[in-house]
Amino acid sequence: MKNILGIARILNRHGLTALFLVFTVLLGLRNLPAAGHVGKEALSQEPSVQEDGELPQARGFLDAWDRLVDALDTFYQKELHGRYGFIEGNGLAKRLAGFSTCNETVRLANGYLERLDNNFDVEDTAKSLTALSKYCRELEIPFLCVLAPSKVCKYDPGLPAGVPDEVNPGADRLAKMLREQGIDVLDLRDVLHEEGLDHDSLFFHTDHHWTSEGAFWGYQKVAEYLNGHYGYHIDESLMDRSNFKTVNFPDKFLGSYGKRTGKYFGGVDDISVIMPDFPTQMKMEAPSRGIVREGSFSEAVLDWSQIEDSWYYDEGHIPYAVYTGDDYNLLYHTNEEAGEDKDLLFLKDSFVRPVASFLNLGVRRVEAIDLRIEPKVSVKEYLAENRPDTVIFMCSIWALKDYNLIDFGL
Repeated sequence: MKNILGIARILNRHGLTALFLVFTVLLGLRNLPAAGHVGKEALSQEPSVQEDGELPQARGFLDAWDRLVDALDTFYQKELHGRYGFIEGNGLAKRLAGFSTCNETVRLANGYLERLDNNFDVEDTAKSLTALSKYCRELEIPFLCVLAPSKVCKYDPGLPAGVPDEVNPGADRLAKMLREQGIDVLDLRDVLHEEGLDHDSLFFHTDHHWTSEGAFWGYQKVAEYLNGHYGYHIDESLMDRSNFKTVNFPDKFLGSYGKRTGKYFGGVDDISVIMPDFPTQMKMEAPSRGIVREGSFSEAVLDWSQIEDSWYYDEGHIPYAVYTGDDYNLLYHTNEEAGEDKDLLFLKDSFVRPVASFLNLGVRRVEAIDLRIEPKVSVKEYLAENRPDTVIFMCSIWALKDYNLIDFGL
């Protein structure tokens, strides 16, 4: 990559622009026959008919136009020949031209990538979480809200001039509103700052997720908080990083932001996998997918194919998903050898995958509901039927704008 960037910098910006335009034209010509075939098929489909059985000429034209646009949009997103080269060429041109944004993605001062437009409705989120807390109190189930950080630091955003930080101020307002309602909030952004850590060491360059080191740190903080405030007795040796080993995969991961901008705009990531360096016997179940895995932490929790079978633009294998393999509507972690005989339920986003996996080392039963995944689980009914010992709502503050996460059925 460095050699390519070095050669490209020799070209002046006008020359680079000309080359990119030539590439775009050639790409369009190469795909013209296939795009024409897709358009022809879309136009040959039967038009929709109104209830009275008549199809006015104007409506027929609009219907055909809609079908054509949808078909071509799908083609250019999923079937365009050379589309990854186009993405990488565009990202390279933006990088060499000194641009800090590319395809709705911003390059921070530290070189990390982040998405733009992350505003969310704090009032609706607070209302929903308050209702969940009240329902848990009625069932006499302790409830904790954990806010995981985004890669934009609350205290030093590092955003380019003119690009506002919408996520952290929104999360600040939400935390304040929840605490005013008497809800216990563990804000990991403040813990991170108090411990003098930086986001650079905890997050991927090209993805919105934290690294395995960041996730392990998050697990440590949640476990410590459960021990200190919720009567848990998770063995401290299970939080000791020196008792875990690491498997490294250099230059193996191009995250969701990197896929939007190409590897030359923000680079690629190394990825590592942290796992216990001591014997374990665990079980992981995803009932809706018919998945049951048993054995050591490596065998039950880790899906190595997500890393070993992946390539940069692969949507079927995503290295971050090595923990559990995917997001599931309902997931069970069971460890009969765990010292803490409790049932802990997470309502979560993908940040929690490794955290829940590590917690199962010390907690007998760790369950996870992801309300973004179909078929949706009714949280109201699940809590009433299963009565877990503790409920934790945890997600990255970036994900708080996803209203599926707070649709608890209350």
